[in-house]
Amino acid sequence: MRRPWDVRLYTAIVFLISAAYALGLQHMMRSLTPDGMYFHPWSSETMMQTVSLKFLREAPVRTLLNIHIQPPAFDAVRAALALPLRHLTDEAAVRQVDGALYTLGAVLLAMLLAIVFRWLAEYGLTAACIGTCHSPRRPMQVGIRPRDPGFTSVPASMRAGGSP
Repeated sequence: MRRPWDVRLYTAIVFLISAAYALGLQHMMRSLTPDGMYFHPWSSETMMQTVSLKFLREAPVRTLLNIHIQPPAFDAVRAALALPLRHLTDEAAVRQVDGALYTLGAVLLAMLLAIVFRWLAEYGLTAACIGTCHSPRRPMQVGIRPRDPGFTSVPASMRAGGSP
């Protein structure tokens, strides 16, 4: 199917706009965080099932092979980001790695949106633009929101006073 517009150029533009938007939003929102860095109260060092960055900096391959904590791919990314930071203290290295993880997350989001755009481009430029712009707007719209007043994980037939 021949398109009158270059899908590769538009995909690259979508990627650049998405990356700039995600990185810009992170930059703007950092001033609202308690420590100017984290959007939540924990670092990647204190997350469940991750290897300490100290061990990943000292011996990354041995740590990933011998300490079988899942998911190993996340720890491998953290180890790769920490390798050039051996001269820093442990706390400074954790902040640098976490900042790089935030940046990597923004780039991966931009890549995902570019893929969505490229996929929807088969249906035309208008469909691709609308579908790409709509996808990140309300991600919880398609999921279950536990804060809704009517939300319950217990079926009505099993609740006290419910019909059998």
